[in-house]
Amino acid sequence: STTFSIAFFIFLSLKRFSKHNYIQFVRYGLLFWAALVSYSRVYMGVHYVGDILAGATAGILIAWFVFWIYNVLEKRFSVPLQKTSDSFLE
Repeated sequence: STTFSIAFFIFLSLKRFSKHNYIQFVRYGLLFWAALVSYSRVYMGVHYVGDILAGATAGILIAWFVFWIYNVLEKRFSVPLQKTSDSFLE
């Protein structure tokens, strides 16, 4: 649940930078990492597949809810920043 929460929250957070190819690689790489960790838990016999699916579902829903709250608070309380031309994400 924690692995999918972290991975999915970062996946959603990096969506605004998705025009860059390496950001897309990082976004989907994080989801692959979360799936790999989940697979390793089943392979090692620590969890059942149902545990992993329930944890992944809970993690994704929690991450989506926290991201939604983050966006609401950001829109309400954020101060606009000036864009600089030397930013590496432009």
